[in-house]
Amino acid sequence: MELHVGKRIAQVRQEMGLDQAEFARLVGMSQGRISQLENSPWVHLKTLQRIAERTGRDLSFFFLPPGEEETPQQRAVREERERFQREVASFLAFLQDLLGEWVLRLPPHRGIHLVERLLTLAQRQEGDWARQLQVKSLLALADLREALGEYTSARTSVEQALALAEQMGDESARWACLYKQAVLDYRTGDFPRAAEGFREVAEKGPWPWRWRGFVGLSALAEQEGRLREAQEALEHAWASLPPEERRSPSLARLYIESSRVNLALAEGDLLRAEALARSALHTAEQRGDAAAALEERTNLALALLEQGQEEAAEEVLSQGLAAPEVAQDRRRWALAQSVLARSLARRQRFPEAEAAAQEALEGAEELKEPVVQFYAHWAAGEVERERRRWHRAYHHLQRAVEVAQRHRWPLYEARASLEMVPVLLELGEGEEARQRLEVAQRSAEAGGARSLEALAWALWAQWHRHQGQEEQALAAARQAWEKAKTLALAPLQEWLEEHYPHILQAEKGEPR
Repeated sequence: MELHVGKRIAQVRQEMGLDQAEFARLVGMSQGRISQLENSPWVHLKTLQRIAERTGRDLSFFFLPPGEEETPQQRAVREERERFQREVASFLAFLQDLLGEWVLRLPPHRGIHLVERLLTLAQRQEGDWARQLQVKSLLALADLREALGEYTSARTSVEQALALAEQMGDESARWACLYKQAVLDYRTGDFPRAAEGFREVAEKGPWPWRWRGFVGLSALAEQEGRLREAQEALEHAWASLPPEERRSPSLARLYIESSRVNLALAEGDLLRAEALARSALHTAEQRGDAAAALEERTNLALALLEQGQEEAAEEVLSQGLAAPEVAQDRRRWALAQSVLARSLARRQRFPEAEAAAQEALEGAEELKEPVVQFYAHWAAGEVERERRRWHRAYHHLQRAVEVAQRHRWPLYEARASLEMVPVLLELGEGEEARQRLEVAQRSAEAGGARSLEALAWALWAQWHRHQGQEEQALAAARQAWEKAKTLALAPLQEWLEEHYPHILQAEKGEPR
């Protein structure tokens, strides 16, 4: 009797209830190769060994003469193995489809446990589909570890993914890895290298990654005080999106909306920042992404806080912080706590403010991320200043200044320096206060940060009054009043009205 090994392979596939594409994924071959094997009377022994191992068949089955079948015991063992193999194949295919954004909505520790198991299963398989699954798993691990602040292990995952992507010649996966490397450079404070990475992705990458590169360049430009360049980068990001991405609550739309909020805050356009933040929050909630929603709530709270709406800011943040899954996103959690601490301090709720500031500082210490460090020390400095503990306030605000100077963020440095001026005056350091004011005002004017310009004029009024120069103080206060009124800076307006009532009288046409 003539043997036909290919027919036995086809018989195995059919008994498992798989089509050729599904069977190919199971045994780690291409569909075309399976079609070829099923029509071949003879098959290479190593190929047969792989098929036997993946399907749970004894190798001898493929060499049974026609008409001879297994014993009942052999069939029972084989069918149990086949059932298990079908479940594994189905599970892997299911998770591969869901591995993108879905797994990132899990608490990071749970997500890491799941993805590591998936990666182990993928590494036991062969073929391009298994390597693609490994790349997706490694990139998902990088995202989850980034959320926990584990930047070193995240970078290791990306490097492994990049090596596999280049081995397969998978350009889409390669761009995903290059973008993630730039993000991790940004997180760890290597901003020149991050800029190179973002620029390469923005200028040369395919559209699913191009917009991400432009958003990254915008963030760097905003931090460095180049607000016009930041705006241009966001316009390029938006222009690179297909129409359906702009209309739907897509990830791209969320990133760009969030970046627009940051830019409006930097410019001091608080009403626009508030409107943009509410839109971005709506997009995040439509997506069911609690961690992203917390980030947008933090931005919204910042806009409300600068308008003097402390109670509303607290309510917005409290709703976001109440979601159980967000506590493990250490970066977003720490940033939210820093804004909450400032809001609580302004309402004289000092025990709660100190607790929130401590949460932010612990997050900054754990993550070692410059942006988180800056906001945490700014918040702690403001809490201490409200408590009139001047030396402690100086310590934290100086730490914020140092972070900004180290990374050449002129507007961030200006903000922390301006917050420090009242502290320096209380400590009797009028000359240092003057020097910081001059530098901060120049940076604010050069960067187009109008809210910082208004604050600088108000602090010049305070400085002149401290020097006994009442006429110059009143002139500076008028400048501050006009700018604060235009920008709807309610807290600054109230402070000026309290300390310089002549301004309000002149505004109303009342006699002095």
